[in-house]
Amino acid sequence: DDQSGASDKKNQMKEYSAIVRKVSEQNFAWPFHLPVDTKEVPDYLDVVEEPIDLSEIKKRIRVGNYYTSKAMLREDLMKMAKNCMKYNPPESTYSECAVSLERYINQTLME
Repeated sequence: DDQSGASDKKNQMKEYSAIVRKVSEQNFAWPFHLPVDTKEVPDYLDVVEEPIDLSEIKKRIRVGNYYTSKAMLREDLMKMAKNCMKYNPPESTYSECAVSLERYINQTLME
């Protein structure tokens, strides 16, 4: 019945929002809160084809039907870390944050 479908969707959105909130609260999450400013980093989009950040993920959750599974959400969170490591040198603070983010996602968001 439609009622339970709608409340499942609502619970799913709540769960995904809670996951993203927890990620946002981590001390290594600061580079991922907002999109990379391509005025400050003009070649970013030459390196990173699919930019993603926590504000975009939150928007996608609010839409309500973007993420059909936790695996999809996990994929976007991992893409955020991968993009960061792809663009920044491994010894940079940004990449260190990305490694911590990846570890955190792997520990808290199992497949």
